[in-house]
Amino acid sequence: MCSKSERFKPYKLSSLFLVAALMLTEGALAAEARVQIVNDQQEAMDNVVVIIEPEGHALAAASTGMTAQVDQVDRQFVPHVQLVQAGTEVSFPNFDDIRHHVYSFSDAKRFELPLYKGTPSDPVLFEQPGIVILACNIHDWMLGYLYVTDSPWHALTDQTGVATLTVPEASHYLVRVWHPSLGADNAGIEEQVSADQLNNITLSLADQSTSGGRRQLRRSTRYP
Repeated sequence: MCSKSERFKPYKLSSLFLVAALMLTEGALAAEARVQIVNDQQEAMDNVVVIIEPEGHALAAASTGMTAQVDQVDRQFVPHVQLVQAGTEVSFPNFDDIRHHVYSFSDAKRFELPLYKGTPSDPVLFEQPGIVILACNIHDWMLGYLYVTDSPWHALTDQTGVATLTVPEASHYLVRVWHPSLGADNAGIEEQVSADQLNNITLSLADQSTSGGRRQLRRSTRYP
């Protein structure tokens, strides 16, 4: 069994850029959001968490009946990042021909599914927001992330680096973006924007080395 620090070390990118184009539907009661995320080579990034919180709209309390799934395929967690709302029950089916032992030591949710094949009889309930790091006690390289949010306005980017979602109209919005390169102790990079800024937002995360070798994040925001 590897150490906790080795198992939970997030992988890193040299740079992360967020290019968000959020377009309001004129005269409607909802805003259509389109968020595109690319890396420093302008390549699309998938499985990036995008959360929007409209000002004046209460976040939903944890509810029942929501379900999600994290598969185990070819000794990997699929998807690598799963995004759910608090109150969701998540199942962890094992599609490999060997047994896995799934667990997490994360503060947001501590749980353990001892060695098994197939699908455990009971899913795991994730009641509170936070980032849950998934690991296998048998296969040290298996690592996944479950991001639990209390906002109903959330999405993951697809293979083209785009996330689309609909949010209520508001005068201001909080946009949050998270990727494993930020680490599991960072809930995400946030920016508050006004309604008239939603059609052209650029947030950037840059990797800057220092003499001590510590990873530094630099964020810049541009509006028209």
